[in-house]
Formats: sequence, structure tokens, C-alpha cells
Amino acid sequence: GSGSGGGSGGGEEAGAEGDDPPLPFVITPHLDQSAMFGAVHAALAAGQSVGIFPEGGSHDRASLLPLKAGIAMMALGAVAKHPHLRLKLVPVGLHYFSGHKFRSRVFLDIGEPLDVPPSLLQRYYEGGEAQKGATAALLSVVETALAAVTVSAPDYETLEFFWTLRRLIKTGTGPMSLSQQVNFARLFAAAHTRAVAEAEPPTDDDAGSPEAPPRTDVSEGGGGRLSLGTLTRLKAMAAEYN
Repeated sequence: GSGSGGGSGGGEEAGAEGDDPPLPFVITPHLDQSAMFGAVHAALAAGQSVGIFPEGGSHDRASLLPLKAGIAMMALGAVAKHPHLRLKLVPVGLHYFSGHKFRSRVFLDIGEPLDVPPSLLQRYYEGGEAQKGATAALLSVVETALAAVTVSAPDYETLEFFWTLRRLIKTGTGPMSLSQQVNFARLFAAAHTRAVAEAEPPTDDDAGSPEAPPRTDVSEGGGGRLSLGTLTRLKAMAAEYN
């Protein structure tokens, strides 16, 4: 991090008499990444694929980390450098079923390929603030695409609730496939978010006995509505199952 003093290598922060002793600090030097970007642009121009983890780190959080701008800078820079390049950005969601276990199952959800919008490329050519705005806009597009192939929750407990429901649900022909399980969890997560945001009060229909089968209306083909009453009953069922 940087301190209040000047210079490029390091220094000490002065304090008033009687304060704690000054702490040394180091200013991180500028890192020249032009060689890395050049290698990525050359690989893409040669028809190769480049895998990017735009979160920039490994974690066990229940939602995506804020994305780094590198992927947007690479994409815009590559197309600007090679105008005839037909670049595609392919979002991929990684779904671990027992991520803490070695060689456990993982499902890859591959989304629809994205193009670099020509309007953003034009802004990128302009440089300065326009270029920064184009990079941020493309990063937002990437983030939306990744949200469509991942499952996010406000906390780990809620995410575990989604996975528990996934294990409880069966199709007419038996247990769900991996892709069906991930799709169910994603649709239920979307319905859960809407239910909490709308704070819909329980209806008389939701006030039935705990044994009554809950109606989630989270069917494939589009998320349905989920009342808070139904949500409460589902959480009670999941807790009992665990």
C-alpha cells in the first residue's frame, strides 16, 4: 500500500510526540504487463484460446468476487490490434459438489459466446476516459454472462440451503442429472432473491400445515414466484433433512 510520504521505494510516517512509533511502508512499484497482454493478443490472433479466471483468485465465498478488468482489457486490446479478429468470449461456470474433497465431481456450465460490441470498440479507440468507460462496460457484460452460469447466494448458509433442496428434488424418472441440479439451484436462487427483495407477506394459502407440499414454481424455462411463507417452510424441511 502507499503511505503519506513521498518517494518510490519506502519511508516512514512521522507521528506526534507520545504516539506509537512510526511504521515503515513500501510503495508497490509499477508492474509492466505489456509483454503479457502482447502474448495474449498474439495467441488470440493465431486462433488459440486463452482461459481467464476474471475474479483473480481462489475462494470459497457464496458469490463471485468483484471481477478484475484484465479480461475486458485483453478482449478490447486484441480486437483493436487485429480488426479482423472474430473474438468470442465464452462464459464458463464451475460448480463443485464437494469442493473440499480431492477428485470430487465438478460441473462446467458453458454459456452463450459473446461478441465485443462495436460501439465499445469505437470508444476504446478514443483512449482516455472513453477507453476506461468501454473497459468497464465490457466488464459489466462479462459479469452478467457469468452470473447466468453460476449460482450466487448472500451467504454460505443460504447457498447450502439451495444445494440441500437440489438433493431433495427428483424428476419423474429418478434423480436429476448434474446439469438439471445446477439449473434448479440457479432458478431457485433467482426466485429466492426476488422473494427476499419483495418481502411478500405469507398468504392464507402459505399458512397451511408444515406437511403440505410447498409450491416453489421454479420450473425449467423461467423462474416463478416464491412467497416468504413457502421459503420458511422449505428452509425448515432442509434443516430437518441435514
